[in-house]
Amino acid sequence: MLDFIASSIRKNVRQLSGVIHRLAAMSRLTGCRVDMDLAQKEIRSSLGTITRRLTAGSITSVVAESFDVLPKQLKGSDRKHNVLIPRQVSMSLIRELTSLSLMEIGSFFSGRHHSTILNSIDRIKELKENDPELERKIEEIRSKLISI
Repeated sequence: MLDFIASSIRKNVRQLSGVIHRLAAMSRLTGCRVDMDLAQKEIRSSLGTITRRLTAGSITSVVAESFDVLPKQLKGSDRKHNVLIPRQVSMSLIRELTSLSLMEIGSFFSGRHHSTILNSIDRIKELKENDPELERKIEEIRSKLISI
């Protein structure tokens, strides 16, 4: 069961620790053993509704619309700047807002290697630090996605 919990919450150690502590407290207070059903409910509660509603496809569609490109262009192999940056933004937001692994995100983007996804995420972090306009645009997209 610990493997399940750890694999469900991969991005935030504090969130993982919080889930484990809450499950332990529930067990002590109620005298019940923690089972898979209880663990799943607590994980869902901890992750909130964002990860349940957002998919790689929905995120890519919103990013594509915001950058005035087609979603299929983002999934394709075009390396033009007007497609490359939105693709990297999409990869970064998918990683942040879903529970998909790097390999799963790579599969969504036409079988790209997980290291390509990681490089794209790192590149967006770097670009945001140097480009306030891009950072503002990504925040607008994130806000739009969270309100879906």
